[in-house]
Amino acid sequence: MEQQNKRAKRFFQSIRNSYKELECLKEQRNKLFSMLTSTSIKPKEVDVMTSGSGDKMSEVVPVMLELDEKINTQVGVIIKKQLEAENIIQQIDNMKYRETLRWYYVQNLRWDEVAKRMNYDISYIQRVNGQALAEAEKYCLEVK
Repeated sequence: MEQQNKRAKRFFQSIRNSYKELECLKEQRNKLFSMLTSTSIKPKEVDVMTSGSGDKMSEVVPVMLELDEKINTQVGVIIKKQLEAENIIQQIDNMKYRETLRWYYVQNLRWDEVAKRMNYDISYIQRVNGQALAEAEKYCLEVK
């Protein structure tokens, strides 16, 4: 029974986790791009990237393209989860609950940003979040 009571929390947290995964992929891509375009690459970095071929561009570009594909896939995952979240959120009557869930989970804002937008202090917003998740639980049928 305890597992059922946490469906909403797990689902909404999975949206934030998806954003974290997206940021990680973007950072990987940006690091590769920086290494590719840097004039201060050390020979050992080039060797690792190129497996000794000497042509770092031809080796790094396919990896970057693969990362771009993963980034696009992750964006699709986030959009799907956002739509599922909106279906749940729209069923909640309390406006504060809806706003808290949207700002923190769907828009991936930090607690301080949510509190500022809603004109409340952080600890109050975090309490409201707990109540909002309890309310969302009624409409959260399954976590994918």
